[in-house]
Amino acid sequence: MATTILSPDGRQWQVRRRLVPRLGAETVLGRLRRRIRGTLDKTRSAGNALDVADGCLSFDLDAVAVVIIVVVAVLLAVFVVIPLLVAIVDLVILVVVAVLGVLARIVLRRPWVVEAASADGERHHWRVVGWRRSGERRDHIAQMLSAGIIPPADLLTDTA
Repeated sequence: MATTILSPDGRQWQVRRRLVPRLGAETVLGRLRRRIRGTLDKTRSAGNALDVADGCLSFDLDAVAVVIIVVVAVLLAVFVVIPLLVAIVDLVILVVVAVLGVLARIVLRRPWVVEAASADGERHHWRVVGWRRSGERRDHIAQMLSAGIIPPADLLTDTA
């Protein structure tokens, strides 16, 4: 849960506990959207490459319709259904790994990263051990920022 506050100097800050610090600015949902969009773009370009000129050859219309339906079904399966299934499996694996990561972080007492980011791009990070304590520190940092004080990193770091 992110807390958005406004400091006395007019800057907007978002203070949150980061669950996945390695993704940088990209979120899990953004990554999923990007991968689905890429798959759809590949499907569209493959569909454009298969355009056929009309009236070049004369065939039985029923046979041509059956062949076209089969080709479209195979292309749809190859370029849409299979990538969609792979994306869903990837998402399920990602959720399972995320849940296991959170559980491991809690059980092994690994520090959480509390981040304060301003709208103009300034970022501050603090490492805090414990879910409850990191939530308390997140709230404390938000209160300090709303009072116009940027907390120093060494005073709020707790790795014990």
